[in-house]
Parts: sequence; structure tokens; C-alpha cells
Amino acid sequence: MARARFTFDVDPADLFAERGHQMVTWGIPRATVERVRARVGDMWSTEPGGWVPEWEHEAGLAEVHGRWFQAAMLHGAAKFPCISTDAQAAAYARQLECYARAVHVERRIVDVSYRGAPTRVPVHLFGTDDALPLVCLTGGVDTLKMELHKLAHVLARIGRFRVAAIDMPGTGESEIQLAADGHVIYEGVIAALRGNAKAGIWGVSFGGHWAAKLACRETVDAAVDMGGPIGTQLFDGNLPNGMLGIVGNALGRIVTRADADEFSFAAQGLLAPRRSAPLLVFNGARDPYVPVADARAFAGWDHSTVWIFEDGDHCAANHIKRVVPAALVWLSRQLHGDSAIRHAMASAAEALLPHRVS
Repeated sequence: MARARFTFDVDPADLFAERGHQMVTWGIPRATVERVRARVGDMWSTEPGGWVPEWEHEAGLAEVHGRWFQAAMLHGAAKFPCISTDAQAAAYARQLECYARAVHVERRIVDVSYRGAPTRVPVHLFGTDDALPLVCLTGGVDTLKMELHKLAHVLARIGRFRVAAIDMPGTGESEIQLAADGHVIYEGVIAALRGNAKAGIWGVSFGGHWAAKLACRETVDAAVDMGGPIGTQLFDGNLPNGMLGIVGNALGRIVTRADADEFSFAAQGLLAPRRSAPLLVFNGARDPYVPVADARAFAGWDHSTVWIFEDGDHCAANHIKRVVPAALVWLSRQLHGDSAIRHAMASAAEALLPHRVS
């Protein structure tokens, strides 16, 4: 099903300033990011100097030299921050092709019933041992399953999980628009793949919304919410760096106060019971998109752990190399079971975390 899409006001310089380091973590050389930054002057132009043409130029060079994974990430940068134009849709199609050439990962289509009709959910599976705990890995409105490839490998190889990476509803290969009942997709995928094993979810950015929701619904055995919004504060329509347009493309319309209210955990009755499956929530206190209150809402719950980092940005991405190992150990203790070794690993990893605030 074709999804509605539209362009919006965003300065590419702001995207480079905020997300340039993130693109490096995907696997794009820093020098390449800087080279493209110097050439891009317009977000939507299809001429030289436009966002898509300049990234696609670099992707083409990577393909010529057989650097397929790098090419996939460069095509991913071309379609970033969301698929709003035909040119970005074409870049995304090429990203899928290059990624398939670059990596050996099982690709499976899971059929999920959504609002009385079937929807196909493409899944990238890392790990083949069905006895291992399953972790559903999902990004948000601008980071899709392929950009989470490295995190998926960490979870599979170091965490010893079977990882199912999927795109959030309204993004990537999802056939549906983003909506407040999108948890049905995650629960359907997990039910189809978990077998008799324990199952968890790791959500990045808006993906953290779904991780926290499944924990509150107690449909997983553990969840990691990495900077997810849950709507504790009134929506004022003021989000930087084109985020309203990015979310709007996932929704298929301009974001309104009613949309924000629809996703509120309080409005859905999820906060009043103060009950959840084991849940780790972390974010930076300087997040420009998600208020600290959205993480603090879970403080004091019996099965929740909350980390708020004093100088952290959105998802505490500026401290990711220290935060992810601690979160990985936390999730391992929940899904594999606690042990003296895991307890010691948790103590060591948490001792290296950035300064936290209450």
C-alpha cells in the first residue's frame, strides 16, 4: 500500500550538524560526510548541490569499487531523514539492493493481522538458534533496520540473542502508516518468531515508544527504551530540524495536537497501574525532541530502571559507546538469567556510564 508523503522545511546544514556523527557510526567515512556537507546547499533539489544527488554520487563511487555495505549506508543517507520524494524512494530501493549484496542475513516476511487485514512485515534475522531469546530491534522515524545493522550484530554476537530487526510502522518497508495501535505489528512479529524462547524488544528513538508500550502491556519479557517519547507533556508543535515533517511523513499527514494525544501513554491508561515487564529507559537530559519527563515517568516502578545522562543528547547518542554495553548487560540479565559473572559485568559497565541525574 502506497503511503502518503510530502516535503517540509528543513535546513540540510542542521541535519549535518546533528546527525553527521550518526552517519559515521552507520559505516560512512567521516571524510565522506564532510565532503558531502561541503557540497549540499538544498534539501530537495534534484540538481547538483541537492541532498539526494550528492549522497547518491558518493554511493555510486562506492558501488564502482565494490564497497557494497558502504554504498548501502550512503544510499541510506540519501533517503534520510525520511522518504519524502521519488528520488529518496529510488535511493532506498538501491540501499536494499546494496545491503543484500553486502551482508549475509536471513530475510523473512512475517504476515501480521492488523485492523482485520494481513500486512507483510519484512524482517532481518540475525542468529539461527531458535532456543536463544528473541530480541526485536526497531528504530524510529528516521533510522531504519539497515542503519541498525551494527547494533543488531552486537546484540546477536555479544548478547547471544536471536535478533529480528524491523522498520517502525510508517517507515521503510512498512506497508502501513504510523498509528497509536502500531504495537500490534511488534507483538505479531514477536509471537510469530519467538517459539518457546523468552522475548524482548530494543527500541531506538520513536522505537523506544513501542518498547515501553510492550513492557507496560507485559507482552515481552524485557524491554529497552532508548529515548522513546510517551507524551507526558502537552504538544506545542515546536520540534527542531524538521522533525514535525519527518514524523508527519510516517503518519501520512501534518502532525496535530490530536495526533500527539493519541500516542500519550497517560491517555491510553498505561501509566496508572505503574506496572511493567522489566524495563530499562535511558535518554539524555539535553534531548531536543523528547522531554526528560518521559523517562522519569517510569522512575520508582518495581521493574523499571531509568538512566538520564546530564549532558546526553537524543537517545544519549553522544555517549553510545558507554551506554550500549551497560544496556546490553542489563538485557542479558533479564533474558538469559542472572549470574555472578553477569552481575559483575553489570557493575563494571554501569561504573563507566556518563554522569547521571535523578
